Amino acid sequence: MKNAPPAEIWIVWAEDSHALDHCTDATTAQAAAIEHHQEAEEPGYDPEYSWIERDGHLELRADDVDTGIRVSRAPVRGPAAPADRTAALTEAERTMLTYALDQAQEHIWSRDGFTDDDQAAVTSLRRMADEAQQNGPKP
Repeated sequence: MKNAPPAEIWIVWAEDSHALDHCTDATTAQAAAIEHHQEAEEPGYDPEYSWIERDGHLELRADDVDTGIRVSRAPVRGPAAPADRTAALTEAERTMLTYALDQAQEHIWSRDGFTDDDQAAVTSLRRMADEAQQNGPKP
């Protein structure tokens, strides 16, 4: 991949923690950041979200207060990811992916030993499966 043109990914991260999500575009990354913030807050809390650009990244603010969640762009070598990350999945594959994610979520909820990283992975994969459902089956 030495001669491949640079591509980019968008990373959602918490300033005091780790990467929460990886996305192919800024809009999806910003939506994922808001979703991560909402998951961490009390039910019923509905702030107004905004962004501040600082030091090469975006800072998510809720009711004009820093949430500690950031979005930044990172160059990567290799072919760019397709705009529709699930385009290569058939309808049967998407159905099985959804089933597997349901099973994984049940295990996380019912057993100890799973980490925030495990939950973030399931959430990210669930988002991909949902995108696939919205885009319909592959022809």
